[in-house]
Amino acid sequence: MTYLSDPELVRRTLQGDTAAFGTLVERYKQVVYGVCVSLLGDFALAQDLAQDVFLKAFQHVHRLAMPERFGNWLCIIARNECRLHLRQAHATVAPGRAFYDQASSGQAHLVPAEQ
Repeated sequence: MTYLSDPELVRRTLQGDTAAFGTLVERYKQVVYGVCVSLLGDFALAQDLAQDVFLKAFQHVHRLAMPERFGNWLCIIARNECRLHLRQAHATVAPGRAFYDQASSGQAHLVPAEQ
């Protein structure tokens, strides 16, 4: 099998060749997973979000202006998805509960006065 460049695989994906996108997934799955693990610190959650990253990339590949930068674009999506997840997870924590959790671990001095 011949090596196809990222721009060629993106072009084929845009023409409806899902196998071309599968090649991109194989090429970048460890990179995306690594980005997710480094930001989340949770291996299972990182796997789930990595799948979400590839789904989002597939859905929006038509927006990619510079196909030669597919890898960078994918890493940006991965970082954004992880940050979004962390923001949503942080927002679901009850504000008063954070104080009690930190107080019991001896870190109450780190809690902002508003809490």
